Amino acid sequence: MPSLTRLAPLPDLSTCLGSLSLVPVTKAAHTDLMEPEKSVQSEEEETTVLLQDLQHAAAVAKAETDSIAAADDPANTRGFRLVVAVVIGFVNRLRLLLHVHWINFLSSLANPWNYTEKKFFHHIVVAGDDFALGYGDWVIPGSKAGVAQRIVNQLPKLKVLRHQWRTINCGRHGTVSADWLPPSIDKSTAKGALYTRAFLTRGTEEQRGKDAVVLMLGFNDALRGVNGRETAQNVRDIAEHLAEHYGMVIVCTVPNWALDGPRTDDGEPGAMVKALEQTQVCNAVLRAWLKGLDAKTSRIHLGAEPDRANTEYRLSKNYFFDRVHFNSTGYTLLAKDVALAAEKCLRRLEFEEEQSYLR
Repeated sequence: MPSLTRLAPLPDLSTCLGSLSLVPVTKAAHTDLMEPEKSVQSEEEETTVLLQDLQHAAAVAKAETDSIAAADDPANTRGFRLVVAVVIGFVNRLRLLLHVHWINFLSSLANPWNYTEKKFFHHIVVAGDDFALGYGDWVIPGSKAGVAQRIVNQLPKLKVLRHQWRTINCGRHGTVSADWLPPSIDKSTAKGALYTRAFLTRGTEEQRGKDAVVLMLGFNDALRGVNGRETAQNVRDIAEHLAEHYGMVIVCTVPNWALDGPRTDDGEPGAMVKALEQTQVCNAVLRAWLKGLDAKTSRIHLGAEPDRANTEYRLSKNYFFDRVHFNSTGYTLLAKDVALAAEKCLRRLEFEEEQSYLR
């Protein structure tokens, strides 16, 4: 058998990846509850997100191969390990891309086709970024992903609520807080289209006044370098506008246990460390604002806190293989915390409806 040392030298990693012809796959849009509509995001935006993910995969693979090349390995094993690192990095990123399309497709099928309007019936709209969507969860046909699937199982365990509750998954992969701004604030070309479609086209104003929204935003903002105070202000604007249309708005803090990493050679914080710092700032601002509201009269309340203030989310068993998003165990824990935080708020909505029939 020929020796490994006699093999031709491997081509440069960037040349290999650059030569690949990638066909963009558009994300399956959520099915609207009244009638199917086209996704708010254009195909060009979807393609940009997917290509950015693949570029990130190439960067991760290159960093791994550089570390291998720098190691003091025998020459006959270095090339083999280089190839393995490239293949693993590419396959893992491809798996993530297929995973998010699978979740989007099943969520669109599992979401109700009509927005039920009847006595003693309520909805919980779960909206936001990847964590609201349930990215990283194990999903089978007929079920929703993430918190939207599990919170309906957690609420009956509290033995407090008396009415019927149904969840709707409106999470969007890759979105930031600015994407969810209402039309009166959004200055981008979207003009609040995502906000309008997710919240204002569902049912009547009377029914929405009996429903609740669980808001999860801020993680992708930190990854993209958005200032934490700006993110907190966006979340506040969204929540305050939602409170004008919905019965209750539950705002969760930004998960950040997975945001950590080494510093650069110059001693400066790396990208993940900077993201962690911005989520800490955002969470501090959100807590100060929410705790300053009157819990008896306000329609906005603090929800689950899956950040560094809660050590339960530190355990690795709660995370997907990418070490960033939650897995099924993590989303079960998150749904339990959301249910506990929203228990009194939801019962308050039930009581208000009951009172209206007693007058």
